[in-house]
Amino acid sequence: MFLAAVGFAAALNQADAVAGAAPIAKLSSRICSAPTPPQTIRPTLPPIPKLPSCVNEAKGTHTCRKGELDRYNASMKVRNRAMDEFIGAVNGYTGLLNQYTLAANEYARCEISEIRKADE
Repeated sequence: MFLAAVGFAAALNQADAVAGAAPIAKLSSRICSAPTPPQTIRPTLPPIPKLPSCVNEAKGTHTCRKGELDRYNASMKVRNRAMDEFIGAVNGYTGLLNQYTLAANEYARCEISEIRKADE
């Protein structure tokens, strides 16, 4: 955006020179560094294991054998570990987005400062 503003100012200066007007002040005496956004990630929720058919969720009862319940519980533990990874990925990405937002605010402050200096 800064480069576009400089290009726009240069075009206006050129047009004003033809018209005999005074040139626009230089927009920046130092370079403000625009931040780069983090790479987009879209983690997916791990699937919920299918409830065994021997479980009656509505009544809160089951007719399952111990081995079937053990397999279901083991698959839920695997899912829970995958959920921990999912949550970690989302939290990490959120942290990167927060850092980008702070850097974007700093960049905007820098540009505003440079424009104000040019107006002095």
